[in-house]
Amino acid sequence: QITDDYYVPTTHFFAFNRARLKDDKKLQQRGVDAIENISSAAKNIPGFDCKTLIEPVRTIEEYRENPEDPKVTQKTVFDSLEEYAKSVTAKETFIIYSHSHGLKNYFNPEEPWGGLYLDKPGSDLPHKGITTWPQYAEKLLAIPAKTVVVLTMSCYSGGFVDYLKTIEDQWVDRESKKRNFLLITSQNSTEMSKAVRIEGKICNPFTYAVQKAFEGEADGYLSNKPDGKTTIEEFKQYILDTTHKYNPKAYPQFIGLYLPSTVLLTHPYQIPKLNQS
Repeated sequence: QITDDYYVPTTHFFAFNRARLKDDKKLQQRGVDAIENISSAAKNIPGFDCKTLIEPVRTIEEYRENPEDPKVTQKTVFDSLEEYAKSVTAKETFIIYSHSHGLKNYFNPEEPWGGLYLDKPGSDLPHKGITTWPQYAEKLLAIPAKTVVVLTMSCYSGGFVDYLKTIEDQWVDRESKKRNFLLITSQNSTEMSKAVRIEGKICNPFTYAVQKAFEGEADGYLSNKPDGKTTIEEFKQYILDTTHKYNPKAYPQFIGLYLPSTVLLTHPYQIPKLNQS
């Protein structure tokens, strides 16, 4: 794409949220707000192509009165990821943000890995309706983008890091191929990812950090010299530090291999114009 006479490769950004019907409306709304706020920031970044799947706020009673199919399920999410695996090119970037409940590793004795709540639990669904980390990882690792960044907001999401350590052979060669892979989670594998009050609003500090990074706050975070370009290292470190800053009991985790100087975000108000002849 050409933006203000400056070439910007396409970044595919995909975000989704899923709460539980038994959650109070305020908790459900935080997930909706997270997707809307982060996506709004992403849409202002040159080269970003954005897609969202938003599960609307509703009570159990409202669902019973009008039992529409949910917008966010393992199927709808995986269908989107499979489309990205077919359409994203090896020169592009893919970033995904998820906002949902999470379960611990061994949430059942026979389930060594935790995962995301994407479906209503039912006897006809494997893993009690939980999308496990191995299932999620398989879809994400199939995306052929040059740079893949996975942002996961859920309780116990550090379990995803634990799992990826056991399958390094599936992604560790990306560095030698000049590809980038990074996962950042909102919490470790043993703690809940709790909301706090920031600037007068209740939100998850990880959500806040991602939104602000997309708005350009991570630009120059390590060098103290903003230049309109946020590197993948600045992006990662800003999110880790900002999340923990606003909630000292949040211990965001990361794993991956990447070239630290890779430019992940470019901010339009600081993009240089080409000389006009």
